[in-house]
Amino acid sequence: MAQSSYLSDERKLAAQGLEQGSKRTLPLKPEIADREGFGQAMQMKRDAENAALMPGGMPQRMNTLQRNPESQGLEMGKDQAVAKQVPAGKVEEVAPTKLPVKPVSKAPTSKGEGTNERHDSSNKEGSGMDKETVNPSPEKQANPVKTQAAPEKKQARATTPPAVATAMTRAQFEQIMRTTYGVATIRDASHDEQAQVNHITLTSPAVLPNWSSWGPGSSSFTYNRIVDGFAEFSRIWGGTPVVNEINFMRTKYVQSGGVVQEDLRTAASFGLYDLNIYNLFDIRSAPLPIGRSTATGNSALDSPSQAVSGVRTTVHELSHGLGSAAAQPMYAGNSTPPALGMFTEWNRAIGWFGNQLYDIGVPEVATAIQAGVAPPSQYLLDKTNWNNGNWIQQPVTAYATTGPGEDFAESAMTYGVNPSLLQSRSPARYEFIHSRRALLQTRLRRPTPAGAATPSPAPVVP
Repeated sequence: MAQSSYLSDERKLAAQGLEQGSKRTLPLKPEIADREGFGQAMQMKRDAENAALMPGGMPQRMNTLQRNPESQGLEMGKDQAVAKQVPAGKVEEVAPTKLPVKPVSKAPTSKGEGTNERHDSSNKEGSGMDKETVNPSPEKQANPVKTQAAPEKKQARATTPPAVATAMTRAQFEQIMRTTYGVATIRDASHDEQAQVNHITLTSPAVLPNWSSWGPGSSSFTYNRIVDGFAEFSRIWGGTPVVNEINFMRTKYVQSGGVVQEDLRTAASFGLYDLNIYNLFDIRSAPLPIGRSTATGNSALDSPSQAVSGVRTTVHELSHGLGSAAAQPMYAGNSTPPALGMFTEWNRAIGWFGNQLYDIGVPEVATAIQAGVAPPSQYLLDKTNWNNGNWIQQPVTAYATTGPGEDFAESAMTYGVNPSLLQSRSPARYEFIHSRRALLQTRLRRPTPAGAATPSPAPVVP
Protein backbone atom coordinates (compact mmCIF):
# COMPACT_ATOMS: atom_id res chain seq x y z
CA MET A 1 0.00 0.00 0.00
CA ALA A 2 2.96 2.32 0.67
CA GLN A 3 4.03 1.95 -2.91
CA SER A 4 0.53 2.69 -4.08
CA SER A 5 0.39 5.90 -2.05
CA TYR A 6 3.79 6.92 -3.33
CA LEU A 7 2.72 6.51 -6.91
CA SER A 8 -0.33 8.66 -6.36
CA ASP A 9 1.76 11.43 -4.81
CA GLU A 10 4.37 11.14 -7.53
CA ARG A 11 1.81 11.62 -10.29
CA LYS A 12 0.46 14.69 -8.53
CA LEU A 13 3.94 16.14 -8.23
CA ALA A 14 4.66 15.35 -11.89
CA ALA A 15 1.55 17.20 -12.96
CA GLN A 16 2.47 20.17 -10.82
CA GLY A 17 5.95 20.10 -12.29
CA LEU A 18 4.60 20.29 -15.85
CA GLU A 19 2.46 23.28 -14.91
CA GLN A 20 4.78 25.23 -12.61
CA GLY A 21 8.27 24.09 -13.61
CA SER A 22 8.73 21.86 -10.51
CA LYS A 23 12.04 20.14 -9.89
CA ARG A 24 10.32 16.77 -9.54
CA THR A 25 10.24 14.33 -12.47
CA LEU A 26 8.92 10.87 -13.22
CA PRO A 27 11.09 7.73 -12.70
CA LEU A 28 13.11 6.71 -15.75
CA LYS A 29 14.16 3.07 -15.04
CA PRO A 30 11.36 0.47 -15.14
CA GLU A 31 13.46 -2.15 -13.34
CA ILE A 32 13.48 -0.04 -10.15
CA ALA A 33 9.74 -0.68 -9.86
CA ASP A 34 10.48 -4.35 -9.11
CA ARG A 35 12.68 -3.68 -6.09
CA GLU A 36 11.50 -3.59 -2.51
CA GLY A 37 13.18 -0.24 -1.87
CA PHE A 38 11.12 1.49 -4.49
CA GLY A 39 10.54 4.71 -2.57
CA GLN A 40 14.17 5.18 -1.57
CA ALA A 41 15.47 4.48 -5.09
CA MET A 42 13.06 6.96 -6.58
CA GLN A 43 14.04 9.62 -4.13
CA MET A 44 17.72 9.09 -4.99
CA LYS A 45 16.91 9.29 -8.68
CA ARG A 46 15.02 12.53 -8.32
CA ASP A 47 17.82 14.07 -6.27
CA ALA A 48 20.31 13.16 -8.97
CA GLU A 49 18.24 14.68 -11.73
CA ASN A 50 17.36 17.80 -9.77
CA ALA A 51 21.06 18.68 -9.87
CA ALA A 52 20.97 19.17 -13.62
CA LEU A 53 18.05 21.44 -14.44
CA MET A 54 17.59 23.49 -17.58
CA PRO A 55 16.96 27.23 -17.26
CA GLY A 56 13.29 27.70 -16.36
CA GLY A 57 13.13 24.67 -14.10
CA MET A 58 12.52 21.93 -16.74
CA PRO A 59 14.59 18.74 -16.17
CA GLN A 60 17.11 18.03 -18.91
CA ARG A 61 15.70 14.57 -19.52
CA MET A 62 12.15 15.82 -20.00
CA ASN A 63 12.59 16.18 -23.76
CA THR A 64 14.00 12.68 -23.89
CA LEU A 65 10.93 11.41 -22.10
CA GLN A 66 8.65 13.14 -24.54
CA ARG A 67 10.50 12.04 -27.70
CA ASN A 68 11.72 8.56 -26.79
CA PRO A 69 8.98 5.98 -27.49
CA GLU A 70 10.53 3.59 -24.98
CA SER A 71 10.45 6.24 -22.29
CA GLN A 72 6.85 6.99 -23.19
CA GLY A 73 6.09 3.35 -22.76
CA LEU A 74 7.72 3.53 -19.33
CA GLU A 75 5.44 6.30 -18.20
CA MET A 76 2.35 4.50 -19.46
CA GLY A 77 3.38 1.14 -18.00
CA LYS A 78 4.76 2.24 -14.62
CA ASP A 79 1.68 1.36 -12.61
CA GLN A 80 1.43 -2.01 -14.31
CA ALA A 81 5.00 -2.82 -13.22
CA VAL A 82 4.18 -2.04 -9.59
CA ALA A 83 0.93 -3.97 -9.78
CA LYS A 84 2.90 -7.19 -10.27
CA GLN A 85 3.91 -7.05 -6.59
CA VAL A 86 0.46 -6.31 -5.21
CA PRO A 87 -1.41 -9.36 -3.90
CA ALA A 88 -4.37 -10.60 -5.89
CA GLY A 89 -7.59 -8.86 -5.11
CA LYS A 90 -5.92 -5.52 -4.45
CA VAL A 91 -4.84 -4.56 -7.89
CA GLU A 92 -7.61 -1.99 -8.00
CA GLU A 93 -5.79 0.08 -5.40
CA VAL A 94 -2.94 0.78 -7.82
CA ALA A 95 -5.03 1.31 -10.97
CA PRO A 96 -3.58 4.10 -13.12
CA THR A 97 -4.83 7.51 -12.21
CA LYS A 98 -5.22 10.15 -14.89
CA LEU A 99 -2.96 13.14 -14.53
CA PRO A 100 -4.92 16.25 -13.55
CA VAL A 101 -4.51 18.87 -16.24
CA LYS A 102 -5.06 22.45 -15.29
CA PRO A 103 -5.72 25.17 -17.87
CA VAL A 104 -2.61 26.98 -18.97
CA SER A 105 -2.21 30.71 -18.72
CA LYS A 106 -4.25 32.77 -21.17
CA ALA A 107 -1.12 34.48 -22.35
CA PRO A 108 -0.50 33.41 -25.95
CA THR A 109 2.34 31.01 -26.57
CA SER A 110 4.97 31.62 -29.20
CA LYS A 111 3.98 31.19 -32.83
CA GLY A 112 3.80 27.58 -33.97
CA GLU A 113 3.62 25.96 -30.50
CA GLY A 114 1.41 22.89 -30.21
CA THR A 115 -1.81 21.96 -32.01
CA ASN A 116 -5.45 21.89 -31.05
CA GLU A 117 -8.43 19.86 -32.15
CA ARG A 118 -9.99 23.12 -33.29
CA HIS A 119 -8.30 24.78 -36.26
CA ASP A 120 -8.61 28.48 -36.83
CA SER A 121 -8.87 29.21 -40.51
CA SER A 122 -8.47 32.92 -39.83
CA ASN A 123 -4.89 32.55 -38.58
CA LYS A 124 -3.01 35.12 -40.63
CA GLU A 125 0.25 33.18 -40.43
CA GLY A 126 -1.45 30.36 -42.30
CA SER A 127 -0.29 27.72 -39.81
CA GLY A 128 -3.75 26.24 -39.40
CA MET A 129 -3.43 26.39 -35.57
CA ASP A 130 -4.98 28.37 -32.75
CA LYS A 131 -2.82 30.87 -30.97
CA GLU A 132 -3.90 29.45 -27.59
CA THR A 133 -3.14 25.74 -27.17
CA VAL A 134 -3.35 23.05 -24.49
CA ASN A 135 -0.23 21.15 -23.36
CA PRO A 136 2.27 22.42 -25.95
CA SER A 137 4.70 19.74 -27.07
CA PRO A 138 8.35 20.36 -26.08
CA GLU A 139 9.39 19.02 -29.48
CA LYS A 140 7.30 21.62 -31.25
CA GLN A 141 8.56 24.28 -28.86
CA ALA A 142 12.08 23.45 -29.96
CA ASN A 143 11.21 23.58 -33.67
CA PRO A 144 8.26 25.92 -34.29
CA VAL A 145 8.98 26.30 -38.03
CA LYS A 146 8.32 22.62 -38.73
CA THR A 147 4.57 22.94 -38.26
CA GLN A 148 4.28 25.60 -41.01
CA ALA A 149 6.18 23.80 -43.79
CA ALA A 150 3.41 21.44 -44.94
CA PRO A 151 0.69 24.11 -45.41
CA GLU A 152 3.10 26.19 -47.51
CA LYS A 153 3.69 23.25 -49.88
CA LYS A 154 -0.04 22.52 -50.19
CA GLN A 155 -0.73 26.14 -51.02
CA ALA A 156 1.89 26.06 -53.78
CA ARG A 157 0.36 22.94 -55.36
CA ALA A 158 -3.13 24.43 -55.22
CA THR A 159 -2.09 27.38 -57.39
CA THR A 160 -1.39 25.12 -60.43
CA PRO A 161 -4.32 25.65 -62.87
CA PRO A 162 -5.94 22.59 -64.54
CA ALA A 163 -5.39 21.97 -68.23
CA VAL A 164 -8.09 23.52 -70.42
CA ALA A 165 -9.04 22.26 -73.89
CA THR A 166 -8.70 24.78 -76.68
CA ALA A 167 -11.35 25.32 -79.34
CA MET A 168 -10.12 24.78 -82.88
CA THR A 169 -10.08 27.74 -85.23
CA ARG A 170 -11.90 27.74 -88.55
CA ALA A 171 -8.58 27.96 -90.37
CA GLN A 172 -7.21 24.92 -88.55
CA PHE A 173 -10.40 22.98 -89.23
CA GLU A 174 -10.41 23.74 -92.94
CA GLN A 175 -6.76 22.84 -93.31
CA ILE A 176 -7.23 19.42 -91.67
CA MET A 177 -10.40 18.60 -93.57
CA ARG A 178 -8.96 19.64 -96.93
CA THR A 179 -5.49 18.11 -96.66
CA THR A 180 -6.29 14.96 -94.64
CA TYR A 181 -9.80 14.03 -95.75
CA GLY A 182 -10.04 15.62 -99.18
CA VAL A 183 -13.00 17.93 -98.49
CA ALA A 184 -13.12 20.46 -101.32
CA THR A 185 -15.83 22.87 -100.07
CA ILE A 186 -16.43 24.10 -96.52
CA ARG A 187 -18.99 26.88 -96.20
CA ASP A 188 -21.74 28.56 -94.25
CA ALA A 189 -24.42 27.77 -96.81
CA SER A 190 -26.42 30.56 -98.40
CA HIS A 191 -30.20 30.48 -98.78
CA ASP A 192 -30.13 28.99 -102.28
CA GLU A 193 -27.28 26.61 -101.44
CA GLN A 194 -29.27 25.21 -98.52
CA ALA A 195 -32.37 24.82 -100.67
CA GLN A 196 -30.32 22.70 -103.02
CA VAL A 197 -28.67 20.67 -100.24
CA ASN A 198 -32.01 19.94 -98.54
CA HIS A 199 -33.65 19.10 -101.90
CA ILE A 200 -36.25 21.85 -101.62
CA THR A 201 -38.14 22.66 -104.85
CA LEU A 202 -38.98 26.34 -104.66
CA THR A 203 -41.27 28.53 -106.71
CA SER A 204 -40.52 32.20 -107.28
CA PRO A 205 -39.76 33.93 -105.05
CA ALA A 206 -37.56 31.35 -103.33
CA VAL A 207 -38.09 31.59 -99.59
CA LEU A 208 -37.13 29.25 -96.77
CA PRO A 209 -39.20 30.30 -93.74
CA ASN A 210 -37.20 31.94 -90.93
CA TRP A 211 -33.98 31.31 -92.80
CA SER A 212 -30.75 32.85 -91.53
CA SER A 213 -27.11 32.10 -92.13
CA TRP A 214 -25.28 30.13 -89.45
CA GLY A 215 -21.80 28.83 -88.80
CA PRO A 216 -19.75 27.88 -85.73
CA GLY A 217 -17.65 31.02 -86.02
CA SER A 218 -13.93 31.77 -86.10
CA SER A 219 -13.24 29.19 -83.40
CA SER A 220 -15.48 26.53 -81.90
CA PHE A 221 -15.45 23.12 -80.27
CA THR A 222 -17.79 22.09 -83.09
CA TYR A 223 -14.70 21.89 -85.29
CA ASN A 224 -12.88 19.72 -82.73
CA ARG A 225 -15.77 17.25 -82.59
CA ILE A 226 -16.12 16.91 -86.34
CA VAL A 227 -12.39 16.31 -86.76
CA ASP A 228 -12.43 13.81 -83.90
CA GLY A 229 -15.38 12.05 -85.50
CA PHE A 230 -13.54 11.69 -88.82
CA ALA A 231 -10.46 10.41 -87.00
CA GLU A 232 -12.54 7.89 -85.05
CA PHE A 233 -14.28 6.60 -88.17
CA SER A 234 -10.94 6.28 -89.93
CA ARG A 235 -9.55 4.37 -86.95
CA ILE A 236 -12.47 1.94 -87.09
CA TRP A 237 -12.57 1.35 -90.83
CA GLY A 238 -9.17 2.39 -92.15
CA GLY A 239 -10.68 5.21 -94.20
CA THR A 240 -13.70 7.45 -94.66
CA PRO A 241 -16.42 7.77 -97.30
CA VAL A 242 -15.90 10.50 -99.86
CA VAL A 243 -16.99 13.90 -98.48
CA ASN A 244 -16.73 16.72 -100.98
CA GLU A 245 -18.70 19.34 -99.04
CA ILE A 246 -19.27 20.34 -95.44
CA ASN A 247 -22.18 22.75 -95.08
CA PHE A 248 -23.02 24.67 -91.92
CA MET A 249 -26.70 25.65 -91.67
CA ARG A 250 -28.95 26.88 -88.89
CA THR A 251 -31.61 24.19 -89.30
CA LYS A 252 -32.72 21.58 -91.77
CA TYR A 253 -35.70 22.21 -94.06
CA VAL A 254 -38.12 19.60 -95.36
CA GLN A 255 -40.79 19.82 -98.01
CA SER A 256 -44.03 17.88 -97.80
CA GLY A 257 -46.98 18.38 -100.12
CA GLY A 258 -45.55 21.60 -101.46
CA VAL A 259 -45.14 23.04 -97.95
CA VAL A 260 -41.64 23.88 -96.73
CA GLN A 261 -41.03 23.85 -93.01
CA GLU A 262 -38.19 23.71 -90.52
CA ASP A 263 -37.03 20.41 -89.11
CA LEU A 264 -35.96 21.39 -85.60
CA ARG A 265 -34.96 17.85 -84.55
CA THR A 266 -32.00 17.17 -86.85
CA ALA A 267 -28.43 17.84 -85.73
CA ALA A 268 -26.67 16.64 -88.91
CA SER A 269 -27.41 14.91 -92.20
CA PHE A 270 -25.50 13.20 -94.99
CA GLY A 271 -26.08 13.36 -98.72
CA LEU A 272 -24.26 11.37 -101.35
CA TYR A 273 -21.04 13.37 -100.97
CA ASP A 274 -21.92 16.10 -98.48
CA LEU A 275 -21.96 16.35 -94.69
CA ASN A 276 -24.39 18.93 -93.29
CA ILE A 277 -24.05 20.30 -89.76
CA TYR A 278 -26.88 22.22 -88.05
CA ASN A 279 -26.82 24.32 -84.89
CA LEU A 280 -28.32 21.41 -82.88
CA PHE A 281 -25.05 19.54 -83.37
CA ASP A 282 -23.62 20.89 -80.11
CA ILE A 283 -26.92 20.68 -78.24
CA ARG A 284 -28.30 17.25 -79.00
CA SER A 285 -27.17 14.38 -76.78
CA ALA A 286 -26.44 10.98 -78.31
CA PRO A 287 -26.76 8.41 -75.49
CA LEU A 288 -26.34 4.66 -75.85
CA PRO A 289 -27.54 1.83 -73.61
CA ILE A 290 -24.98 0.61 -71.11
CA GLY A 291 -25.81 -3.03 -71.90
CA ARG A 292 -28.44 -5.50 -72.95
CA SER A 293 -31.97 -5.14 -71.64
CA THR A 294 -33.33 -8.17 -69.79
CA ALA A 295 -36.69 -9.47 -68.65
CA THR A 296 -36.01 -7.93 -65.23
CA GLY A 297 -35.48 -4.42 -66.56
CA ASN A 298 -34.58 -2.17 -69.45
CA SER A 299 -30.99 -1.09 -69.85
CA ALA A 300 -30.08 2.35 -68.55
CA LEU A 301 -28.61 4.87 -70.97
CA ASP A 302 -25.24 6.49 -70.56
CA SER A 303 -24.78 10.25 -70.18
CA PRO A 304 -22.25 11.29 -72.84
CA SER A 305 -20.53 14.65 -72.77
CA GLN A 306 -21.08 17.07 -75.64
CA ALA A 307 -17.69 16.05 -77.00
CA VAL A 308 -18.64 12.36 -77.03
CA SER A 309 -22.07 13.12 -78.48
CA GLY A 310 -20.45 15.16 -81.25
CA VAL A 311 -18.13 12.30 -82.18
CA ARG A 312 -20.98 9.77 -82.15
CA THR A 313 -23.12 12.01 -84.35
CA THR A 314 -20.29 12.49 -86.85
CA VAL A 315 -19.56 8.74 -86.98
CA HIS A 316 -23.29 8.09 -87.47
CA GLU A 317 -23.43 10.43 -90.47
CA LEU A 318 -20.27 8.97 -91.98
CA SER A 319 -21.88 5.54 -91.56
CA HIS A 320 -24.60 6.74 -93.94
CA GLY A 321 -21.76 7.46 -96.35
CA LEU A 322 -20.46 3.96 -95.72
CA GLY A 323 -23.79 2.53 -96.87
CA SER A 324 -23.84 4.80 -99.91
CA ALA A 325 -20.28 3.84 -100.77
CA ALA A 326 -21.20 0.16 -100.72
CA ALA A 327 -24.36 0.47 -102.80
CA GLN A 328 -23.42 3.00 -105.51
CA PRO A 329 -22.29 1.35 -108.79
CA MET A 330 -19.56 3.93 -109.53
CA TYR A 331 -19.02 5.49 -106.15
CA ALA A 332 -16.48 8.32 -106.53
CA GLY A 333 -15.01 6.60 -109.56
CA ASN A 334 -14.41 3.38 -107.63
CA SER A 335 -14.58 0.39 -109.97
CA THR A 336 -14.83 -2.18 -107.16
CA PRO A 337 -18.05 -4.18 -107.64
CA PRO A 338 -20.67 -2.63 -105.39
CA ALA A 339 -22.89 -4.43 -102.92
CA LEU A 340 -26.02 -3.57 -104.88
CA GLY A 341 -28.27 -5.73 -102.79
CA MET A 342 -26.71 -4.94 -99.42
CA PHE A 343 -29.70 -3.06 -97.99
CA THR A 344 -32.12 -5.67 -99.27
CA GLU A 345 -30.03 -8.20 -97.38
CA TRP A 346 -29.96 -5.89 -94.35
CA ASN A 347 -33.74 -5.61 -94.24
CA ARG A 348 -34.17 -9.34 -94.44
CA ALA A 349 -31.47 -10.14 -91.89
CA ILE A 350 -32.48 -7.54 -89.31
CA GLY A 351 -36.28 -7.70 -89.48
CA TRP A 352 -37.37 -4.73 -91.60
CA PHE A 353 -40.62 -5.10 -93.52
CA GLY A 354 -41.26 -1.90 -95.45
CA ASN A 355 -40.54 0.86 -92.95
CA GLN A 356 -41.44 -1.19 -89.88
CA LEU A 357 -39.04 -3.12 -87.65
CA TYR A 358 -39.83 -6.54 -86.14
CA ASP A 359 -37.83 -8.73 -83.79
CA ILE A 360 -36.00 -10.99 -86.23
CA GLY A 361 -35.02 -13.23 -83.32
CA VAL A 362 -38.55 -14.61 -83.23
CA PRO A 363 -38.92 -17.55 -85.68
CA GLU A 364 -42.38 -16.40 -86.77
CA VAL A 365 -40.94 -13.02 -87.81
CA ALA A 366 -38.07 -14.57 -89.78
CA THR A 367 -40.47 -16.91 -91.57
CA ALA A 368 -42.89 -14.10 -92.48
CA ILE A 369 -40.17 -11.82 -93.83
CA GLN A 370 -38.65 -14.59 -95.91
CA ALA A 371 -42.12 -15.21 -97.34
CA GLY A 372 -42.59 -11.50 -98.06
CA VAL A 373 -45.54 -11.01 -95.72
CA ALA A 374 -45.95 -8.78 -92.67
CA PRO A 375 -44.95 -10.47 -89.39
CA PRO A 376 -47.35 -10.62 -86.40
CA SER A 377 -47.88 -7.14 -84.94
CA GLN A 378 -46.98 -8.21 -81.38
CA TYR A 379 -43.35 -8.33 -82.49
CA LEU A 380 -43.27 -4.76 -83.82
CA LEU A 381 -40.59 -2.46 -82.37
CA ASP A 382 -40.84 1.35 -82.27
CA LYS A 383 -39.60 4.35 -80.29
CA THR A 384 -41.73 3.47 -77.30
CA ASN A 385 -40.65 -0.13 -76.74
CA TRP A 386 -37.25 -0.48 -78.43
CA ASN A 387 -35.42 -1.00 -75.10
CA ASN A 388 -37.74 -3.73 -73.86
CA GLY A 389 -35.87 -6.67 -72.39
CA ASN A 390 -38.25 -9.19 -73.97
CA TRP A 391 -36.84 -8.57 -77.44
CA ILE A 392 -34.27 -11.05 -78.71
CA GLN A 393 -32.62 -8.76 -81.28
CA GLN A 394 -32.47 -5.32 -79.66
CA PRO A 395 -31.70 -2.08 -81.56
CA VAL A 396 -29.20 0.28 -79.96
CA THR A 397 -31.34 3.44 -79.93
CA ALA A 398 -34.91 4.61 -80.38
CA TYR A 399 -33.81 6.50 -83.51
CA ALA A 400 -32.76 3.21 -85.08
CA THR A 401 -36.42 2.18 -85.28
CA THR A 402 -37.33 5.06 -87.61
CA GLY A 403 -36.05 3.42 -90.79
CA PRO A 404 -33.63 0.82 -92.20
CA GLY A 405 -31.03 3.45 -93.11
CA GLU A 406 -30.99 4.95 -89.63
CA ASP A 407 -30.83 1.48 -88.09
CA PHE A 408 -27.78 0.70 -90.24
CA ALA A 409 -26.07 4.00 -89.39
CA GLU A 410 -26.70 3.63 -85.64
CA SER A 411 -25.56 0.01 -85.70
CA ALA A 412 -22.42 0.80 -87.72
CA MET A 413 -21.61 3.67 -85.35
CA THR A 414 -21.97 1.37 -82.33
CA TYR A 415 -19.97 -1.34 -84.10
CA GLY A 416 -17.10 1.14 -84.12
CA VAL A 417 -17.33 2.96 -80.80
CA ASN A 418 -18.63 0.07 -78.66
CA PRO A 419 -18.64 -3.26 -80.56
CA SER A 420 -19.33 -5.39 -77.48
CA LEU A 421 -22.52 -3.41 -76.86
CA LEU A 422 -23.81 -4.09 -80.37
CA GLN A 423 -22.86 -7.75 -80.13
CA SER A 424 -24.64 -8.18 -76.79
CA ARG A 425 -27.84 -6.41 -77.83
CA SER A 426 -28.11 -7.67 -81.40
CA PRO A 427 -25.82 -10.45 -82.59
CA ALA A 428 -27.59 -10.32 -85.97
CA ARG A 429 -26.63 -6.68 -86.55
CA TYR A 430 -23.06 -7.21 -85.37
CA GLU A 431 -22.56 -10.26 -87.60
CA PHE A 432 -24.04 -8.57 -90.68
CA ILE A 433 -21.64 -5.61 -90.45
CA HIS A 434 -18.62 -7.60 -89.33
CA SER A 435 -18.96 -10.17 -92.11
CA ARG A 436 -18.98 -7.35 -94.72
CA ARG A 437 -16.17 -5.33 -93.20
CA ALA A 438 -13.61 -6.16 -95.90
CA LEU A 439 -16.05 -5.34 -98.70
CA LEU A 440 -17.00 -2.01 -97.13
CA GLN A 441 -13.37 -1.00 -96.64
CA THR A 442 -12.63 -1.29 -100.35
CA ARG A 443 -15.07 1.54 -101.01
CA LEU A 444 -13.47 4.03 -98.61
CA ARG A 445 -10.79 6.66 -99.06
CA ARG A 446 -7.74 6.53 -96.84
CA PRO A 447 -6.78 9.73 -95.00
CA THR A 448 -3.90 11.54 -96.68
CA PRO A 449 -0.61 11.54 -94.76
CA ALA A 450 0.98 14.93 -94.15
CA GLY A 451 2.72 16.15 -97.29
CA ALA A 452 0.80 13.95 -99.73
CA ALA A 453 -0.88 15.68 -102.65
CA THR A 454 -4.28 14.01 -102.76
CA PRO A 455 -6.22 11.43 -100.74
CA SER A 456 -5.69 7.82 -101.78
CA PRO A 457 -8.21 4.95 -101.69
CA ALA A 458 -8.21 2.66 -98.69
CA PRO A 459 -6.58 -0.74 -99.14
CA VAL A 460 -8.42 -4.02 -98.90
CA VAL A 461 -8.27 -5.19 -95.26
CA PRO A 462 -9.05 -8.89 -94.79
